Order: sequence, then C-alpha cells, then structure tokens
Amino acid sequence: MLVAGGTWNNVRILQPGTIALMRAPQLPADMVIASPQWNMPNTSFGLGVAVKLTAQHGEPSSATGEFHWGGLAGSHWWIAPHANVAGICMSQRLESFWHPYSHDFKRLVYTIAGSK
Repeated sequence: MLVAGGTWNNVRILQPGTIALMRAPQLPADMVIASPQWNMPNTSFGLGVAVKLTAQHGEPSSATGEFHWGGLAGSHWWIAPHANVAGICMSQRLESFWHPYSHDFKRLVYTIAGSK
C-alpha cells in the first residue's frame, strides 16, 4: 500500500496528502539521528517512517527520498519511490538495527534494479 501511494488492490487506504506527510521531514534540519551503537546521517523522520534526505556513499542518487523503518533485532524495510524498488531484510541479531549486511543487501537490490 505504501509502494502504491496509498492504495491496495485499487482501493484507496490513505490519501496522497497523508503519504506526502509521512515522507516529508518533520524534524529540525540540524537534528542528528544517532544512538551509542549507530547513526543515520542525512536522515530525518516523517510521520511514522524515517526519511533519507540524501543518498549515502555507495548508493545511487535515486535512494534520496527513500523511507524506511527498522527493528531492534535487525529487521529493516525500505521503499525508494525514485528507484521504484522496495526491500525487506529480516535478520535476527539482537540490538543491531544498523548492521553491515542490511546495507550490502540494499546495495545489491539497487544494482540488480539498475538504479542510478
């Protein structure tokens, strides 16, 4: 439903404006998202999701605007509207939301999709 802009099976679940608010940064521009174990550079939060403000090293520019969320044990989903790709990484590595193989998985998805 989030990939399709708020519809599922041709039924509107969320209005386009709601999706836009979810994906729009809601935090002050100078706020850094970090914890003692990891940081998320160039990231903000929309309503209910994290929002990538700029592509990171090794990612295509189409990763900008990606929205995502992760769990404590490493599960992570992301949707990149500009690249027309989405991914789910369901690992179980306690207290390791931000782990290297999640990033490797994402880079491979972008590569396979031919994203630029």
